[in-house]
Amino acid sequence: MIYLWTIMERLEEKVDKTDRTAGRVVDKEALLANRRIFWIEDDVDIIGPVVRPLQDAGCSFVVYGRRVDALTENAIQLIKDGDLMLVDPLIPDGASKGDGDDFPGLTLLRDLREKGVETSVIIFTASNVSRVRDGMQVRFLDDIRIIRKPILPSQLKTSITDFFAERASRELQESK
Repeated sequence: MIYLWTIMERLEEKVDKTDRTAGRVVDKEALLANRRIFWIEDDVDIIGPVVRPLQDAGCSFVVYGRRVDALTENAIQLIKDGDLMLVDPLIPDGASKGDGDDFPGLTLLRDLREKGVETSVIIFTASNVSRVRDGMQVRFLDDIRIIRKPILPSQLKTSITDFFAERASRELQESK
C-alpha cells in the first residue's frame, strides 16, 4: 500500500509540473528559466524567503521599495524588458506625505502604462481584494491577477508558473 502511495505522489508531482497544451506536454518548470521579475514592495523582509524556490528555478528578481524608485528612467527601461511585475498596491509613494491616494501602487501601474511599459502584472496584496479591484477599475487597469498575502513560497511559485504557462498557451493559440 505504501509503495502504491509513493507512486501516486510521484505521478501527481509530474502532472503538477507539466501542462497539456494543444496535445503537447509542456514542462512548466522550464517556463521559469531566465525570467526577470520586478517586485515593487515596501515590505522587503518578506521577499527573500518567498522567492527562493523561484530563484532556484532560474528567475531573477529586482526589488523596488518605493513608488518613486520604480519611476526612474533606468527602472522604467529595465521593467519594460522584464517578464513580470509583482506590485503591492499600498507601496509608499516615497515623494510626498500622503496625497490621498488609497492605492499608490495602482497609480504607479497607470503611470508606467502611460510611459509605455506593457510588462505583465500580478498584484500582491494583504488589502481587501474587492477594494483593490475597484481601485484598478478607476485607473483603467483590467485583466490583472491578484494574489493575497501572506503566501507560502510554494504557492507563489505555483501561481507564477501557472501565469507563464497560461501566457505560453495563449501565445501558441495566437500563433496558429
